[in-house]
Amino acid sequence: GIVPVLEDPMELSEALMSAKKKGKILFFDPTGVFMSSERMSSLRSVFIGPEGGWDPEERASAKSMGAEMMSLGALVLRAETAAVVASYLAVNA
Repeated sequence: GIVPVLEDPMELSEALMSAKKKGKILFFDPTGVFMSSERMSSLRSVFIGPEGGWDPEERASAKSMGAEMMSLGALVLRAETAAVVASYLAVNA
């Protein structure tokens, strides 16, 4: 199996900078484009929002770092469920 790498907790700005150095950033938010497994093939970093969602400043910060705004569909999933779904898509691309 493929085990995703989980980083230690850090400020969002620090996490985005670190992710940008590694390549593509996928920032999950209900306002984003629907995610499909085909788009996950070149995955580098995945950001799953907190309960209650990202605030406008966090979305703007991600966009300024070149993140692709993605959605897992019409339903808003709990943070722990969204992380599992995104991880599943990543390893099944």
